[in-house]
Amino acid sequence: MKRQIFTALRLVCFLSGLLLSLCMQSANASQSNIFDKIDDRKMYGLTGKVVEARYSDGTLMKFDKTGKLIRLNGKKFAYQDSCKYMLEQGIVTAAKLECSETMRREISCDTGSNTEEYIFDAEGRLQEYLVHSYPFCKHQYFYQGTEKWPCKEISHCDTIPSGALTYYYIYLETDEAGNWLQRSVKVSGGKDISINRMYVETRRLKYDLAPVNLIASVKGEVKFGSYDPDRLNINKQDKQAAYDRGKENIELSVPKKVEVGEEFEIVFDMKRRPKDVGVNITEQFEPLNYGSQSYEFRTNTLLVAGDTVTQYQLLFKLKAKQKGNLELPSLKARFGGKLNISAPLNIVVVNAQSVLAKKDYNPVVRLVATLNKDTVRMGESAFLSLKLCTTYTKVTSVRLSQPKVSSCTVMEIPVDSIIWKPVSFEDVTYHVGEYKKFQLTPMKAGKVEIPHFWYDCTLSRWGANPKFANGIGNAHGLLGVIGAAVTVVSTSPVRLEKRNESVHTDPLYLEVLP
Repeated sequence: MKRQIFTALRLVCFLSGLLLSLCMQSANASQSNIFDKIDDRKMYGLTGKVVEARYSDGTLMKFDKTGKLIRLNGKKFAYQDSCKYMLEQGIVTAAKLECSETMRREISCDTGSNTEEYIFDAEGRLQEYLVHSYPFCKHQYFYQGTEKWPCKEISHCDTIPSGALTYYYIYLETDEAGNWLQRSVKVSGGKDISINRMYVETRRLKYDLAPVNLIASVKGEVKFGSYDPDRLNINKQDKQAAYDRGKENIELSVPKKVEVGEEFEIVFDMKRRPKDVGVNITEQFEPLNYGSQSYEFRTNTLLVAGDTVTQYQLLFKLKAKQKGNLELPSLKARFGGKLNISAPLNIVVVNAQSVLAKKDYNPVVRLVATLNKDTVRMGESAFLSLKLCTTYTKVTSVRLSQPKVSSCTVMEIPVDSIIWKPVSFEDVTYHVGEYKKFQLTPMKAGKVEIPHFWYDCTLSRWGANPKFANGIGNAHGLLGVIGAAVTVVSTSPVRLEKRNESVHTDPLYLEVLP
């Protein structure tokens, strides 16, 4: 009997473990599927491995290699745990992502309400884009037949006096990847005569140059200082033959248009590994380095139509010093004893556009106020949260100036301790945590203003002491609001860095309905 009970218990334990394992696998698969379907390039009508898009109005978008948007003008984005984090002017906010084949939704982690929503059709074309926060906006897109770009867009926005604007598009120029580079735009529907206009919109795209069907990529070595210059010289009689061979064996990839001072990359694709190589860079361009050298040589093995093909790439980073239609550097390469010269190719260089951009910096501390609701009815309450965002290790509260909120009763909800969450942006780690929480209960209908909160604090962190050149410093026990001990080990004694800061929130508004 005991043996039967023991066997039954082992079976129960085994089944429980198996069920737990399946649940974890399902959760991991769900998490993976969320990120597999997040391709922000799709939301902007981009196909292929676009890593940067620059528009004629100054808008700049950057994407990582997986297609996630990581920068939009002064805003930066990071992704972890099914959440999208946005850094704008020193303030970090988060949104939970929900995705399917035809929908992507962003839900504010502060309020729990929808902030943005994208709806696609069965062909993957954007049908609607909704902005649920104030001002509410709705963008609808219309297509002709099976065309992948919209011919018309209708935009409804609370801030548009006429209620809606209609945009008509005609596409003028495309690239090899199937993305539009130039289109004409006609706007109608606004009461202001300046809104009803026609103009040409352009954008420049940069792509990830790594082949999609790449099997392996290993760096080779080409020494530019070791070749015999005489072997790359050629008389006029054989020059045309060298150009003809270069057209067959060398291909140059380069953007069509850049700005003065803008960094860009040129790539020479070769079908064979070169022996002698020479590239003349004129004074119109400034060469930039890949690490310690001025070029990069790659050997890529690809699978093309079932066959293994080896590709050799020579890469250069350049900056144009002047505007104009400039001739790009030419490559001379010798394959099997025969000289090949790449075909001449020009690039259009224009003056840098003067666009007012938001200041982009890394703050040491920020205080952010958020409401879980923008609108409530009489008898309902809204919750106000104060969050800290800092790059320092310890934050010591000195004084919080709490403003008087008229027409509302304010009750503080105790927060036992701040739960900090680290968020990384471009090698900078920000700590974000809730500092205070209040319940606001309106006493009458109307618009309620929540003025600035002022916050005085002392910031602390350990750093290396420049006065000492030798020795090892070891500091323990730096316990602050982030609730963790910090250990610093360096080749010089450490010192405690402190600074005082005073920050404030932006005002908020709450609409109270009868």
